Amino acid sequence: DFVQALKDIDKAIVLAPENTDDWELRAETLMKANRLKEAADDATKMIEMDPQNTTGYSLRSRIYRAIEGPKSKNAAADLAAIEKLRKAP
Repeated sequence: DFVQALKDIDKAIVLAPENTDDWELRAETLMKANRLKEAADDATKMIEMDPQNTTGYSLRSRIYRAIEGPKSKNAAADLAAIEKLRKAP
């Protein structure tokens, strides 16, 4: 049940707000519950907390494609950010 899962994840985030794994889990759960705007917000939070980690960009790209369709410019920008990070020394 998404409601209970989100409540449990929210508790984990309160206890360790810097843990990007919890933000990722909540974003994934929100996606499954079709709460895409909130999921995108959580993925953005992951990026803000750890801009070098490609997971947030990848997740947000998938969310943007779900919201905007396969030709999403926002999704493309996140994928470009991933490529840039991978090429960085």
